[in-house]
Amino acid sequence: MFGRLKIGPATYMNGMDNVVPRGSREGAVVTANVGTKYLEMVREDRVFVYTILSQAIILTATTGGHPTIINPSGSGRLFVPLALRVAWISTAYTAGALAWAVTRNVGVGAATAGAILTATLVAQVSAKVSANTGNTSKMLWSPTTNTFTAAPVVTFAAGIGHVLTAVDTPDYATYDGEIVVAPGNSISLVYTVTTMTSLVSTTIWGYEPDE
Repeated sequence: MFGRLKIGPATYMNGMDNVVPRGSREGAVVTANVGTKYLEMVREDRVFVYTILSQAIILTATTGGHPTIINPSGSGRLFVPLALRVAWISTAYTAGALAWAVTRNVGVGAATAGAILTATLVAQVSAKVSANTGNTSKMLWSPTTNTFTAAPVVTFAAGIGHVLTAVDTPDYATYDGEIVVAPGNSISLVYTVTTMTSLVSTTIWGYEPDE
């Protein structure tokens, strides 16, 4: 269980009053995030990056080859998307929006007669760039090649839409814990119209707290 330790108000010499310290997962007292929002989680090797350099994002389908993150049964982790960055790298687009589609009861991953039939896996990397690879993700990342028994069910808006038919600037969406994927389920990135065949470059950041 991932818990936090609160030990009451305190006053600090740098002028911050009534800050409530909390305990990190290692038991150290943490009084504030230092520098940036996700720094503490990245330092703990709990944020991972899932990147596609070039991919057509299409309407949800059984053979769509959707960018898919699988949280296998027994992982002991929750998958929490933090952010999605999309760079539109083709020259023409169909107006529409990106969405997250869910497949439930996937077991440990792709299997004959399973919810996910096939999935070509690619390694994801820690957001912490270091010589030591550190913690490894428990998720399974299938960016381009996969098939499903039933099309993933569109469940969440991704927060990124496209209304232009020409080249657009990169788009960025952030999430604050409103999407959580438990073990034995998966989440796929899809588009809302069938004619979206233009290529995008996509990066997804995901956080893995203990269950």
